Amino acid sequence: CLLSRGLGDVYKRQQKVSVIMNCLNSTQYLREAIDSVYAQTYSNWEIIIWDNNSTEDVRGFLLGYDNRLRYYKDHVTVSLGEARNRAMSKGKGKLIAFLDCDDIWMPNKLGLCIPHFSDLSVGVVYSNWILFNNNGYEKVKYDDLMAPEGWVFEQILFNNFTCLSTLIFRADIIYNDQIQFDPQFTFLEDTDFLIMVSRKWKFIYEHTPLTSYRMHSESATATKVEGFRREMDILIDKFSALIPVVKEKYEAQLRLMNRRDEAMDNWRKGDTKKARSLI
Repeated sequence: CLLSRGLGDVYKRQQKVSVIMNCLNSTQYLREAIDSVYAQTYSNWEIIIWDNNSTEDVRGFLLGYDNRLRYYKDHVTVSLGEARNRAMSKGKGKLIAFLDCDDIWMPNKLGLCIPHFSDLSVGVVYSNWILFNNNGYEKVKYDDLMAPEGWVFEQILFNNFTCLSTLIFRADIIYNDQIQFDPQFTFLEDTDFLIMVSRKWKFIYEHTPLTSYRMHSESATATKVEGFRREMDILIDKFSALIPVVKEKYEAQLRLMNRRDEAMDNWRKGDTKKARSLI
């Protein structure tokens, strides 16, 4: 409709996006990630680099970028959830996006996603993405499939179907709804955050692959499987206590899924005895 199209034009023209990049000794691919923001066809953005007390000289690595990029360094290393909150507190945008330091945006990433916020009930927009590695592997995550959108609380409770570097959300979620990342999480901080958001806001899926997600041996998802499982137990405890319907309808199934996943992890590592004890 004309009203919707007009609102979309407003978002294209006016809404600043705060792009949050959390960094901890991750300069190997950092320049490529930053440059993909500078290459955006949508120009109203800022980058917040939050250095979680790196030993590498991240500040020196950033010399040459203009004042659209702002750098902050913490004096201690905190959980990733807390680091994301501290970075967001420095943003000035009406919209917030995350880009991990080893991922890459397509040039039309912001330009295609931001008009979806013309629907005032939409709090989060995420896009399709490409998984790739340095050996030439490349695969579109959803290919021809449609990912979940709309009111997605139940879906995201059982499966975080998003990728953090594809997300854009309203800053009102942080400042008005008082929903932030839970500092007790380092591996599931995004899942916890999105579950909370999904209770109040609709999600919209942009089917175009607009982010390249880099898979490599140093990434958290590759090296911290046990941490994921441990934090999943904490997350189930949290939402079972916080939301009655989770305890009544979903808790037993969530715990069973987590035990099954832990059993599969141990089976792959060759610990068949522990794997059987979990099933």
